[in-house]
Amino acid sequence: MRRRLVAAAIAAAAGFAWAGETAETYRGALAALFSGRPAEAEEAYKYLLTLGVDGAGPTANLAVLAREQGRADEAVALWTRATLLDSYNPVLWNERGWAHLAIGRLKEARESFQKAVEVSSGPQHAAEASFGLGVAEQIDGNPKSAIAAYQNSFTRNPYLLPAVATQLARLAVKLKKWPTAETYYKQSLDQDPQQPDVALELGRVLEKEGQTKAAWQAYKLVLDMDPQQDEAREGMTRVAKSIDERPERYLPVRRLTRPLLTRSDAAPPSQPYRVALFTDPTGEPSHGTRFFFLSGSDFRVVDVRLGEVTKGGALDQWEVRYRDDTRVIELRDPQQNLKFTTKQAFRIEPVRPGFTVLVKSAVLGEVKAVDIGDREVRGIVEVVPTPHGFGLVNEVALEDYLSGIVGAAMPSTSPREALRAQAVLARTKAMGVRKGQHHPFFNADLCDSTHCHLYSGVVRESAAVREAVVSTTGGRLTTGGLPARVAWHASCGWATEEHGEDADRPLGIVRSAWDLDRLARSYPPAGLFCERSALTPPAWSRWTRVLDADLLRQRIERTQFIGRLHDVRVVSRSKTGRVTALDVLGSRETLRLEGAGRIEAFLAPRSLRSTLFTLQPLYDGKVLRQLVVWGAGTGDGHGLCVAGSMGQAHQGRKYRNILAHYFPGTEVKGAPDEPPAVTAVKARGGVTVKEQARARAKRAARLREAQRERAAKRKTAAPAPSTSTAPSGPPEAEEPQPQ
Repeated sequence: MRRRLVAAAIAAAAGFAWAGETAETYRGALAALFSGRPAEAEEAYKYLLTLGVDGAGPTANLAVLAREQGRADEAVALWTRATLLDSYNPVLWNERGWAHLAIGRLKEARESFQKAVEVSSGPQHAAEASFGLGVAEQIDGNPKSAIAAYQNSFTRNPYLLPAVATQLARLAVKLKKWPTAETYYKQSLDQDPQQPDVALELGRVLEKEGQTKAAWQAYKLVLDMDPQQDEAREGMTRVAKSIDERPERYLPVRRLTRPLLTRSDAAPPSQPYRVALFTDPTGEPSHGTRFFFLSGSDFRVVDVRLGEVTKGGALDQWEVRYRDDTRVIELRDPQQNLKFTTKQAFRIEPVRPGFTVLVKSAVLGEVKAVDIGDREVRGIVEVVPTPHGFGLVNEVALEDYLSGIVGAAMPSTSPREALRAQAVLARTKAMGVRKGQHHPFFNADLCDSTHCHLYSGVVRESAAVREAVVSTTGGRLTTGGLPARVAWHASCGWATEEHGEDADRPLGIVRSAWDLDRLARSYPPAGLFCERSALTPPAWSRWTRVLDADLLRQRIERTQFIGRLHDVRVVSRSKTGRVTALDVLGSRETLRLEGAGRIEAFLAPRSLRSTLFTLQPLYDGKVLRQLVVWGAGTGDGHGLCVAGSMGQAHQGRKYRNILAHYFPGTEVKGAPDEPPAVTAVKARGGVTVKEQARARAKRAARLREAQRERAAKRKTAAPAPSTSTAPSGPPEAEEPQPQ
């Protein structure tokens, strides 16, 4: 008996040792892979394979590395072996199906995907298998079977919906069913608007249907994301010839009749900032030639050199127009009377503080990638002459400016503490801007596009956003007394670059190459802060793109001609798995793309949600046919995760704790103290407000119980009822009820 116990103890100790060595080997392999040393990672996984530990894990990791290194045949063999080791794992069967599909073994791919459906216990893996079946049938020229497979996937996985809708649209185009294709393309873009290739295909369909105005809009959407897309530019020019009016009139943009803010709403005094309006993603302003404006209060027009030149009434619509023949700017009142002409800058200033100016129906020289919707802004609007018209600058107090920034950065229904955290970050970043450095031509500090911050003024505000900004007035994030460097992004996918996993404690989500592959393909794992809010769009979290090799080749040739496209391979990743370098292999040479900007310009110009992705190439012989991109998260992963801050706020965390989570070692300075209703303020005797409320509730409960006991005693001791109608005595006094 003693020998058995000793043997068991030795075996247990050996097991713990193997577990520790296995975990250490996995960590080393992942670090080597992320650093661009795949051969070293492969040796580590082969070592684990010889030890016979972790089941199919080492084999699956070797298969992932073989695929990423372009060894598609080897990947097939390894995935086949992995399914033999774990034959009831739907993830492995799906991987095996994609591996067969990559090299054109369509029959084997179908069998693998069907097996994945059979062994799946949940909808997500069955949905991926149906999606793979649809791609296989589509490549094989079986549209009916492909449609059936896609429809099975369509209803099972919300994260796959945009990609499946795109594939269904492409099948409809093949069958020349234009209205059906239009419906599916629009559905895909509705779920995930950041798809320039899908918008281009929609433009082609709309043009074939004769919907020239809608086709112009689709081509403009492409050029907003990819200004160098020649086909979209040519299509936009072509369809514009058959449109009688200015096509910009038919864009789905904000149009406001009157100012939304009809009463004074002045924030505490703060430093003014100058924000250039109607700018593109590079920060360049578009030159205007005409706009209308209304003020919420009486206003004055002030020439920067001459002083006040005229006045106007509240809610009167005035017009500003640039005359190309004389190169002067005209100002006309509601009756179209000419009130002022100038070649100098002038300002539109509400007389009463806390009111807004509404800029309406601006006519701009360039509308690509520019938000041309109406702007209602707090503060002053300055008209600055340019060689081709004029530019507009909003001079606004910092606290008023922040309301528009926070409203654009987060969903309007976000919880209060998340909005407050965002307000502190936006204030910290804005206060770090050097005056006049971003846009010196207009003497502006900031712009209204993604080059600085998205800013649309009052139209993106809400009562909750305004309250969050005002309640944190002056609050900024500091490190050692100095302003902290801050950033934010929509959703981290699983981890931020500085903080790691978006959770209170380590969850061990990504420990190997295969874990990262599954992370991008599967439903988001439970336990992450960024998945605890139901208010974030699904595309923030997971997204899938099926990219055509011809469009990829066109984009890479903007940089360099490399011949026919053979493959795209991941070279290195950051410590959280975000791609930092890609190799694009052509028939002539290989081009390395380093940095998020160059990678995005190749895969999806100005629209790649994040670089946290894995690639599944599909080949046609030795040439790339399509590239399936499985992605997680939205943004660069730096700083605060907006989805994560919303998740923490839903759990009851305060904004200071949220900021401390994403920016360890920082402190919020300058913000007002919490009011007594928010914090547990001590009352007399050292008792908190909550403790007082609990004591009152206990006293009331004891009083009700005493009333019930007295009522029961009276009932049992009461005499027999008398036949006399005369009153027997005065009524008993009622017990006072608790307040």
